[in-house]
Amino acid sequence: MKIREIALHIDFESVAKRGDLSGPALDILREAIDHGDLRNFLKQEGNLDEYSHAGMVGLLQLRSKNLAKQGREHYGFTEALEAVEKLGDDERISWMAIPTLRHLLVLLINVSNRDVIGCMSLRRLDKERPKIPPNWDGSEVT
Repeated sequence: MKIREIALHIDFESVAKRGDLSGPALDILREAIDHGDLRNFLKQEGNLDEYSHAGMVGLLQLRSKNLAKQGREHYGFTEALEAVEKLGDDERISWMAIPTLRHLLVLLINVSNRDVIGCMSLRRLDKERPKIPPNWDGSEVT
């Protein structure tokens, strides 16, 4: 799934108001919308990573376990895993990772119907935070 096509098929404002996704992660999504992080991400060229049902289940289990061991602040992984486990074995899921100043926001998108099935956030470590110029518009920094 191409990154630029996502904006044509998903109403992120509506996703941010849903009650079936992680509340704390949706707060980060609303911040990403308000601060332009989502808009800047959607300007990029390229494709989203796409996983099989089994691959996404394994990835979420591993990431959730490792983040918990590290004591990292993260939200929505349990809910996302439950949503993915309900899908059929032949479903494909895209992983959309949107960097913000303090968090990494991850949306899981069912490729067949472009439904957002998971919303996760991970607080970034200080050393992981990008050095972003004030009022960055998403263009290449030279």
